[in-house]
Amino acid sequence: SDGGRDVGPQTAKGYIDAANEVIKETGVGQFATVSGRYYSMDRDKRWDRVEKCYSAMVNGEGSTYKSAEECVEDSYANGIYDEFVLPSVIVNEDNTPVATINDDDAVIFYNFRPDRAIQIARVFTNEDFREFDRGEKVPHIPEFVCMTHFSETVNGYVAFKPMNLDNTLGEVVAQAGLKQLRIAATIG
Repeated sequence: SDGGRDVGPQTAKGYIDAANEVIKETGVGQFATVSGRYYSMDRDKRWDRVEKCYSAMVNGEGSTYKSAEECVEDSYANGIYDEFVLPSVIVNEDNTPVATINDDDAVIFYNFRPDRAIQIARVFTNEDFREFDRGEKVPHIPEFVCMTHFSETVNGYVAFKPMNLDNTLGEVVAQAGLKQLRIAATIG
């Protein structure tokens, strides 16, 4: 999902259910935090939003729930839909976070759209990050992997390096002197 923009505003629950099926089948994984893209994927340098998400992931700070489903259901009941779900922490029976990001953890960032990934990625990959005070716990993450190249300001590994495409269909049509119309969706 793209946080309720390319799909309906209440689709997160379905994605969580699907992920939980895979977790159940494989016995691997769990939800540790939940957040709408308004906070986690800000691209307008509203660092206070990103800070809330970072604090949930690293310090276990934020609203607490026993499951990702409970978090989303509570948000929906309060008129808060996917894009705006507050950064929340999933906790054990003793109300401690099921997981936080710590020193020497590896992070695989599955977002492939750089415009919404840069800010949160910078928080984790730049030692000289100064947009907000990360507090005393600033985990050293030796392996931060992005799906694609986000920005020169993100110090991490890239799973799929950009490819230079030559002789694309548009180029061939243009070289043949033929007319063409290109239509693309805006990504917003």
